[in-house]
Amino acid sequence: MSDLIDKEVASGFAMDTQIEIFDPEHPVQLCQDEKKNLRRSWLIEPEYFVDQNRKHFCFNSDTSLLAEFIRLYQGERFLEIGCNNAALLVYVSKYNPAVLHGIEILKEPARLAAHNLQAHHLKDWMIFCQDIRQFNPGSDQYDVIASNPPFFSLEESGYPDINNLNHKKLGRIEVNLNLADLIQKSSQLLRSNGRFYLVHRPERIMEIMVLLDQNNFGLSRMGMVYDHRDSQCKSVLIEATKERKSRTVIEDLIWIGSENVMQKN
Repeated sequence: MSDLIDKEVASGFAMDTQIEIFDPEHPVQLCQDEKKNLRRSWLIEPEYFVDQNRKHFCFNSDTSLLAEFIRLYQGERFLEIGCNNAALLVYVSKYNPAVLHGIEILKEPARLAAHNLQAHHLKDWMIFCQDIRQFNPGSDQYDVIASNPPFFSLEESGYPDINNLNHKKLGRIEVNLNLADLIQKSSQLLRSNGRFYLVHRPERIMEIMVLLDQNNFGLSRMGMVYDHRDSQCKSVLIEATKERKSRTVIEDLIWIGSENVMQKN
């Protein structure tokens, strides 16, 4: 079990029936119903493969963009909030972090995340199936936190009955976690000078800036992603540093949508 979450804290988690923990010592075995809709995909490079459920939210170009934007160094402690099937966790394992953790509130994606990490025979990983707002790892903190959260607020979604949303819609709409709670909790879980990575919609950039400032983050780097097909900005990539206000580096523009190749200007 990871050093970041000791056995006493983990046993406290396990007492809550709403929380499940998966790690190398507590592997998951998918049942036949869980396996029947799976397809194997890879993120950026073939060696970073994962099984995905066709009926659930699957990784997309934003996942790839975030994965390549993140700066993670050997020995650092990494957490992904809303890890889904662990595609990003599998990819960043290449940097040999000391701790590789994921939080996923939905049970089926959380189990699939554990299944995918097991398939790569990784060590020092844990998947927590719980609400991030109740997550408390004790006194330890993370060096890096990343998230590719739902992009659309409840007001924007237009869905009158949020209790009947399927897995794919839950991956797009802020039902279980909104942007304000995500940034506040990330600040709480990061050490001083820890780094927070986010991919989001450009339409919400001012809201993101305000929330980062309110939660003691400085904007370190920003990337803008454009689509060749209509020349519109589709996504923004954010690196924010806790308790550090500094000049912001604007990265080269990233273009997608042309022959499925990402290019930088």
